[in-house]
Amino acid sequence: MTENCQQTFRLMQCRSRRLIDRVRSALRNIEKCDNQMVKQSLQIEATSDEQAAKTIQEQANQVGSLVTFCRQYLERFVVPYESKTEDLLQKELSDAVHASRERLGIQATFFDDILILRIPHPVSRYSKKASESTYTPEIWDAICEAKQIKEKDKSLDLFSKNVLISFWHLYPPEACESRNRVPSYPDNDNYLVKSIIDLLSSVFGFYDRGDTAHLFYGTQITPDFPAMTYIFLQARNSKMKNFTTFEEVKNFLFDAGLFQVS
Repeated sequence: MTENCQQTFRLMQCRSRRLIDRVRSALRNIEKCDNQMVKQSLQIEATSDEQAAKTIQEQANQVGSLVTFCRQYLERFVVPYESKTEDLLQKELSDAVHASRERLGIQATFFDDILILRIPHPVSRYSKKASESTYTPEIWDAICEAKQIKEKDKSLDLFSKNVLISFWHLYPPEACESRNRVPSYPDNDNYLVKSIIDLLSSVFGFYDRGDTAHLFYGTQITPDFPAMTYIFLQARNSKMKNFTTFEEVKNFLFDAGLFQVS
């Protein structure tokens, strides 16, 4: 999701809260008018001046009509606003995230009980945007969708204990064709991937401690796949795939029928 879209979302949230607060304040003022009308009724009963009593009664009737109209109008407004508008906003945001995912090429799927997540290359620690992942909403949406699909097939309890997360950063051959012969891609230890690991552990419920979540990083120049980062999440058990060599990764992706350059 773009920064502009996120700013719009926060602004709409802020405006909606302010507007609802104002409506509720108006309803509280109406309640005060009701209480005032009760006091006026007591004044009518206590006064001996017939004309004064008539005037007070007319004023009370006018205020009563206005209060009834305002309450009915505001209550019709505030209930749909708090429900339908929020639902509509959520749908618009969901559509925006899906569109952004498609544009960025972010995908997540399971093959042989291994989660495969493809994302744009993470920012490096030397980037001006060196903080969390730039595409957190899209990545979250992708892995949640993959999890829901997997859960339809069988109970998902793959990553409750030890896991292995393998990061492979793939680049095209031209990444090595710089004039000074310095590769135009970061070192493996310069990618900021903590927020991505946090997302995975949050969705799949495993601990990302050093003794339970093992990490591997690799970079490969290849024309066979789009230039992106490929993340493999699997349980550390006897069926564990050896993703420490790109040949193994390549064969696995070919077997899965995923992401090849046509």
